[in-house]
Amino acid sequence: MNTRTLIEHNIRWFLLPLCLLTVVLILGACLPKQQPAPTPPPEPPSNQNPQIQSLTAEPIANPEGKYQVVCTASDPEGDTLEYWWTADGGTIEGTGNSVTWTAPETGGAFNIKVMVRDKKGGETTQSVAINAASTKNDPPRIVKITVDNKESQEVNQVKIWLTSNIHCVAEDPEGGKMNYLWSATGGEIKGEGPLVQWIAPGISGDHIIRVKVVDDRGNNAEAMLNFHVKCCGR
Repeated sequence: MNTRTLIEHNIRWFLLPLCLLTVVLILGACLPKQQPAPTPPPEPPSNQNPQIQSLTAEPIANPEGKYQVVCTASDPEGDTLEYWWTADGGTIEGTGNSVTWTAPETGGAFNIKVMVRDKKGGETTQSVAINAASTKNDPPRIVKITVDNKESQEVNQVKIWLTSNIHCVAEDPEGGKMNYLWSATGGEIKGEGPLVQWIAPGISGDHIIRVKVVDDRGNNAEAMLNFHVKCCGR
């Protein structure tokens, strides 16, 4: 092989890879470019469970007594809520966030349970305990009410600013402790318990004094007195 032939041979081996590379680059430029994968949509926000703010009921019950149980709840997303009630004793009547529980004949501790559920399947539960007495408890009885040591009249007449001594005589069939809750539509009540003082207002008018006697099991009795406040004269 002479020198010229050797040079031509080397040039061919040098140009061949260069030509192949050129062809690859041209074909790559002509082919359609691959598009990037689309961004997946964001995941929907997770549902939050309802929240129970309170579950209230009378802590002590009488056999076969009826008592209201109220659940206050809310949903973070504002969804409509459903309430499912169960009890391990007695019976439940009603639907929604407020129901009536009837205690059984026998005493004992009973749990009232509520499950609050939203439309998306979120739920939360809470329970409240009620102690039912083994024997029935009768409410207190108001025997009489006196005003200044005299039997209360249908309408008691008093003058403005006059102080009247009001005495509520009550008894509890079971001999339990009693609390006295007094209120008035006008004037001022001073004192507590069965004997209080009522100071009439400084203007004429009609007023009502109410007393509520409550025993240690929550049973109560109520009474009211009517007063006519006058300015002058007999």
